[in-house]
Amino acid sequence: MIAKTDFKRPRDAMDGATFEELTAFLAQRAAVAPVAPKPEVPALAAQRLMVARGLDIVPASWPGIMAAMKTDTMPMRKGWILYGPTGTGKTVRARLAGEFAGVEVVTARHLFDELITLPFYQASRIGSLTISSRMKGSDLIIDDLGTEPQTATIYGNVRNPMAELLEERYEVWPHIRTYMTTNLTSQEIEERYGERVVSRLSEMCGTMLLYGADRRKN
Repeated sequence: MIAKTDFKRPRDAMDGATFEELTAFLAQRAAVAPVAPKPEVPALAAQRLMVARGLDIVPASWPGIMAAMKTDTMPMRKGWILYGPTGTGKTVRARLAGEFAGVEVVTARHLFDELITLPFYQASRIGSLTISSRMKGSDLIIDDLGTEPQTATIYGNVRNPMAELLEERYEVWPHIRTYMTTNLTSQEIEERYGERVVSRLSEMCGTMLLYGADRRKN
């Protein structure tokens, strides 16, 4: 006769424990179990960054705008023009948005200097040749629009490099977006760059006014 084998499971550390002891054991194990962190909501992360840098949440929509830039969900795929008086914090907010969203920030004056020294620009209009990412290849924040020289003379021809650049970037919108800060009013932008450029900017960008006292004097 074959002997009957006693198949017993190995004794567990909690065998014989009371219900209260088992409950406490499970609660302790759950407390130390690794939990994957939930991704932070981009708008809250942007707001946290603004506070950490000592910035007021002004405009109130700015954290949401920074988040939309980062997640490529800008309304109607538009850029923005942040305008207002000197010293209201336009540049610092634009730079923070660029840092948060991974968008390059370049001053209008630097961009002007770069444009007029490029060989292809001296030869023809911007759009006629393959050009750098700052012109047509990626999102870009132009800081202090209007502080650059208005015109440049190229081989005897008087040209407005920034107006040409903005027109070229319109040609590739909404695939890429253009963001700007400026002290200029809409009327001053038209006087400087022309009605044609203003018409294109109204399609490419929403506008936001940043008002208040000069923060540099406070």
